[in-house]
Amino acid sequence: MRARAGFTLVELMIVIVIIGLLMGIALPNFLSLQARAREARVHWNAHSLQMSAEDFAAQNNSVYATDFTTAMPNGQDLLDLIPLALENPFDPAAVAVVDAAPANDGEVGYDTAGRIGIGYEIVGLGRNAAIVTTLTNGS
Repeated sequence: MRARAGFTLVELMIVIVIIGLLMGIALPNFLSLQARAREARVHWNAHSLQMSAEDFAAQNNSVYATDFTTAMPNGQDLLDLIPLALENPFDPAAVAVVDAAPANDGEVGYDTAGRIGIGYEIVGLGRNAAIVTTLTNGS
């Protein structure tokens, strides 16, 4: 009797089917994990903007920035206080922060309507422009 070398066609097909099943299970979880990571980045961007807004008020006699162009006596504005460049996690070519209510995926908006100088609302949008976070100054 001859010694067997290699695998039979049936054995190879079984291995391919098993790999396909594992991929079918793992791929949706991986895509879901990517979406959650992008939304976590939106939270981080919103928190960074909030910390900058609070720092602005602390350095400006408790007066919050009206918009991104409002400058303190030392010349710094709100965006100057953000320690790192913010990136839109859904579209790196798009803006990460806007000086109004956000409209696109991954944007974080700084809005002072009705609270000029005394407060703000920061809203972050996830996939399909769903609100993933809303932060205020607490007043």
